[in-house]
Amino acid sequence: MNTLRAMRVTGTVLSIAVLAGCWNKNHEVHYLGDADLQFYKNKATDIDYVEVCHTTPETVTHTDAPRTVNDRRKDEIWDVTLIEILHMALTNNRIIRSSGSFMSPGNALLTNSRGVSSVYDSAIQESGVLFGGRGVEAALSDFDTQFTTSILWGRGETIQNSPFFGGAPGSTLKQDTANFRSGVTKQFAYGGTFGVNHNWDYNAVNSTAVLFPSSYTGQLSANYRHPLLAGSGSEYTRIAGPVNPNFGAITGVSQGVVIARINNDITLA
Repeated sequence: MNTLRAMRVTGTVLSIAVLAGCWNKNHEVHYLGDADLQFYKNKATDIDYVEVCHTTPETVTHTDAPRTVNDRRKDEIWDVTLIEILHMALTNNRIIRSSGSFMSPGNALLTNSRGVSSVYDSAIQESGVLFGGRGVEAALSDFDTQFTTSILWGRGETIQNSPFFGGAPGSTLKQDTANFRSGVTKQFAYGGTFGVNHNWDYNAVNSTAVLFPSSYTGQLSANYRHPLLAGSGSEYTRIAGPVNPNFGAITGVSQGVVIARINNDITLA
């Protein structure tokens, strides 16, 4: 009886272990909200990383370093004709061309060379920073902590036409001013913004009407902003990017991290 009971206990433990392993293997991530979007979210956030480990081409390995002003070496002059230069350019070009544009007066290489597809499109897209063609790194930079500071000094000397406190007509009123501004701002992924500002103003004047010849006025403030309707939520911010008040007159949405990644995938394809 003891042997039979031990065998039953062992079988039960093994069954539980097998079921637990199957449960962990087939476990799916569930999201709050509509269940119809689960398939889209699982696939949209699944990124395929391309193979980027390639050998260095011989043309790059055997290329000399760029010339500088301090470089005084003398290279051998190579006499080459225009026909040879054109042949080398056509042989080593990296531009993706179509048969319909060849020998055409409206060839995009002549009319809009920046819009022609080439093998460097993926690098251009990845390193883009302008509105409408930003890369992933530029989109992620919206969430970097930003520190700004400035200081402005001023001095004024004005000959007085009428009496003033501390001087007669014809004397000079001297005034020194300084304005210091500094602040730290952080953009959060859910749309909120937090900032801390530290400002002070300095004023010095050669007037006897003031208690102190120089004075400081300081201010320390903190602010937090969060959109209540449009631009709120981490899903919107990651797709369209945080709300930028500088682009209020431009229609459409900005380019967040998700749109930048999609543009990179399109360029690679």
